[in-house]
Amino acid sequence: MKEIWKDINGYEADYQVSNLGRIKSFKRNGCMFLAINDKCKDGYKRITLRKPGSCKSWLVHRLIAEAFVDNPNDKPEVNHLNSDRADNRIDNLEWVTRCENNEHAVKFGRRDYKSVQGEKQWKAKLTSHKVKRIRLMYEITPTLKHREIAAMFGVCSRTIFRILNRYSWKHI
Repeated sequence: MKEIWKDINGYEADYQVSNLGRIKSFKRNGCMFLAINDKCKDGYKRITLRKPGSCKSWLVHRLIAEAFVDNPNDKPEVNHLNSDRADNRIDNLEWVTRCENNEHAVKFGRRDYKSVQGEKQWKAKLTSHKVKRIRLMYEITPTLKHREIAAMFGVCSRTIFRILNRYSWKHI
């Protein structure tokens, strides 16, 4: 594959990213390729970009996707199709929703959805703050029906039943 270079948004005069996952700088004495930090515990490659008055660490796959991968549905996250976080070629990247990204991680064995609790669970519709409010509401007004509480929080009455009886959200 022929290497193609594009400017990085916000750093147009200083940095470019390639479709093969490399980054170059024009900040000092011409052009030089930058070393990408691949010693991160989570497996993602990162790089620090500088401009006057600030420096920021970026995920390399995100910079590449922003420059090369179409995102017509304005999805917020970038997924590695082969599940290799170090493989930042454009044909290995796609834009996804949080739900799609988590489903992919479960499918490839990178995440066990049963071990994640509360609002960190990718299908969670409630936060720990809302769960506390639900329990408090029921404590103060025990005549309140599950379906009424469910309507207030946009969940089903079974969810409220499970929360109040501590079948779910046990850690709160």
